[in-house]
Amino acid sequence: MRTILMIKAGSQYDALRVFCDEIVDGLRCEHCCVTVFDARKQNLTSLPDELRKKYDLVINFNGYLNDNNEFSSVFNKSNATLISIYVDHPLYHLSRINNKINRNISFYSAQSHVHCMDINKKMLGFFLPMGGVVDKTNDVGAESLNDFRRRSDSILYACSNYGVVENTSPRFYENDFINKMFLDILNKVELGDVFDDVIDEIAIAYKLNDVSKCKVYHHAFSKIYAYHRARVRGNVLKTLLESNLMIDVYSNGDWSEIEGKYKNLRYHKPISMREYLSKMKEHKFNINDFAVAPDGPHDRVFNTLLHGGVLITYNSLYLDNTIPNNSIVRFDFKSIDSLPKKIDFLIKKPELAYNIARNGYSIALQHTFHNRVKMILSTVDSFVDW
Repeated sequence: MRTILMIKAGSQYDALRVFCDEIVDGLRCEHCCVTVFDARKQNLTSLPDELRKKYDLVINFNGYLNDNNEFSSVFNKSNATLISIYVDHPLYHLSRINNKINRNISFYSAQSHVHCMDINKKMLGFFLPMGGVVDKTNDVGAESLNDFRRRSDSILYACSNYGVVENTSPRFYENDFINKMFLDILNKVELGDVFDDVIDEIAIAYKLNDVSKCKVYHHAFSKIYAYHRARVRGNVLKTLLESNLMIDVYSNGDWSEIEGKYKNLRYHKPISMREYLSKMKEHKFNINDFAVAPDGPHDRVFNTLLHGGVLITYNSLYLDNTIPNNSIVRFDFKSIDSLPKKIDFLIKKPELAYNIARNGYSIALQHTFHNRVKMILSTVDSFVDW
């Protein structure tokens, strides 16, 4: 029986703590003996003593404590292997990825994130798509059409307010040559190309050496990645609000100006991840506008499907290869304007919406966090001599 220590960070955002719980449940279903060290409830000064116990694996999210010298020193004296699961883009966590730990296997939520580590000459890792949380309170799979009809027609939208990006011809740099390069990157990203593939293409087209390519990657990430994400979200939000479709938004930030302008917007303060999952069961439709990782799913994808809703999602290469057309509703940068008509049609055709949700639910059962645990253990088995 594998012995595993899960380190649950106290300061990490709520969703990661839920993901930790799901991974722990999955490990126990795979007959692993799991101990949870919760930094929100336990004093970190006792962690070194816990690490000195005999564990086969230690697991954390987003490399929590990997850049802590005391942690790496104590860990390296053990015989354990560290498993770090990175949900965010790895460029946010380079100091944790480029650590001093001897036995460390990293998993990333998009295939391009793995490639990013190759570009940045850091430790290679493995692709682990985000999974979904199975609802344990009732059997969503047994939901009838009448049950589905009782769900709200209002669109569920959990998002931060980036505002509407009005500038469709941004200037990223004063230098014309560099600015053209970055506009070329933006154009390809807006077409749905994978960010890392675009950088590869640009490096060839502009004859960049490895050092220049790495610099372009970092600058493009800081400028274009954020710009594209904000532009898509702003356009989606504006399009839906101007369509008069009812929207329930759960978010932080200041929404007073938008809330006062649009009567079809109901703004709610941020809620916990568990509460958000519960809200998914109350709505027929949930928006996923995550546009910056076309080769990996956001957790909203499978969570929406596993909670019986219709996923209205920004399309991606990953979704094309994973979920058939009769199981979700897709849109892309060029088809945002068509969203209201698609949603309004489904509101008027609840039987069709119900069938799409049922199809999506069946697909999502193969993409739970428990399924991801099997992927982790399979990968670890190929590298670790138990």
